[in-house]
Amino acid sequence: MDAGFEVCKLDIPGQTVLFRRTGTVDSEETPRQKRTAHAGKRTERPPARQQIPQGTTTLTLGGHDFEWIAEIAPDAAPNGEPLEYMPRERYAKANEKPLNKHGHGPFCRFSIPGLPTRPGLYAVTVARRLVYVGIAKKNLRQRWSSSGYAEIQPVNCFRGGQPTNCKINHAILLAVREKQAVELWIRHESNPRPLEALLIRELDPPWNDQR
Repeated sequence: MDAGFEVCKLDIPGQTVLFRRTGTVDSEETPRQKRTAHAGKRTERPPARQQIPQGTTTLTLGGHDFEWIAEIAPDAAPNGEPLEYMPRERYAKANEKPLNKHGHGPFCRFSIPGLPTRPGLYAVTVARRLVYVGIAKKNLRQRWSSSGYAEIQPVNCFRGGQPTNCKINHAILLAVREKQAVELWIRHESNPRPLEALLIRELDPPWNDQR
């Protein structure tokens, strides 16, 4: 064999294979050499990409529970396709400012009733897989209202506006175009930022810029 061994006994019923050294191995690291060689290498935690079972109403992320709120359903045409719009065209100063990096669109409109007016965290899943984690420092309802993710205002398409709103709204539109279910989950937290940072670092959601 290439590694310098040959089979000297094969016990199929007993599931045993016995090897005997027949030569020298070209390159063989000792346990000490292996530890030294790998000492400077960083072990990366693989991102969490597990699918959440259908019917689940509590999502546990990093040991913290999130409550299911709704499937995000943008306004749609009679054929079921999401309606798209380009709010930047309605901005009076469109010729005076450049667009932000996510301001090109297109975008969608939606509404999510029943959100609390409390601070907390939110998680977005697509096809029951985590894609985004964010926070509302004061008001979850406002964060997902027409002044937040739910409807992109013309001014927010331009530099100095809200590029994150544009990015997430557009990403939701693309997922819905592909007939994938986009769902919102929330967790009440008076000081949500530390947990947000922890979850982004540990779970590496693909829509988060902090990755």
